[in-house]
Amino acid sequence: MKIEIRENGLNLEGYINVSERPSKPLRDSEGQFIEVVREGVMGRAIQRRNIKLLFNHDWMRVLGDTNSNLQLQEDSIGLRFRAFITDSEVIEKAKKGLLKGCSFGFRVLKQSKENINGICKRYLEDIELFEVSILDREPAYSGCLAEIRSLENEDLEVREIPLEIQETTKEEIVEENVEEAEVAEDTEVTTEDEVEEKIEAQEEIVEQNLDLIENYSLWLWVQKNKK
Repeated sequence: MKIEIRENGLNLEGYINVSERPSKPLRDSEGQFIEVVREGVMGRAIQRRNIKLLFNHDWMRVLGDTNSNLQLQEDSIGLRFRAFITDSEVIEKAKKGLLKGCSFGFRVLKQSKENINGICKRYLEDIELFEVSILDREPAYSGCLAEIRSLENEDLEVREIPLEIQETTKEEIVEENVEEAEVAEDTEVTTEDEVEEKIEAQEEIVEQNLDLIENYSLWLWVQKNKK
């Protein structure tokens, strides 16, 4: 998460979740499972309602929403957020390096499951997103699922991502981009080699044609001198 402290507030930028990547093992009343948020799920969810920005999932600590200072967008990595915060407590915690991660509260609308080697894998196909949160405590990413209640008195599930995981994710993305660039470069070299081979082949053909012309010219000269 990128933190930029300004005179009149705090700029935050980062990812709330990463799409199409398995979570660490989670646990609910049915047992342990691994979860994957499908690509496009967050993009649809952010179109459905005004989403609140909270501090530690506390509905009494609203820091903003998507109608004001919170921007949410799903890209090729996941759900990216930008927020400008003027809350004095959050600003002070940012200055002291006490902000620990991000989280989101949601309700499942559609999901699918499969069992792989005895472990349940759950795919979130569609969700209703109620809030995203900035955390000043260690996220319980790999522990038991936390459940909260929305202002509409609905049970919500929570997924929390610590800063370390966000930073690792960004490093992984950079490494993937470097690998793709190296592959592209190798492909380009192969293409240049093929072009050179074609040029050499064409030059050989031209040389052969020149030899034929030279031989034909010599034959004509011999025929002319015979007369």
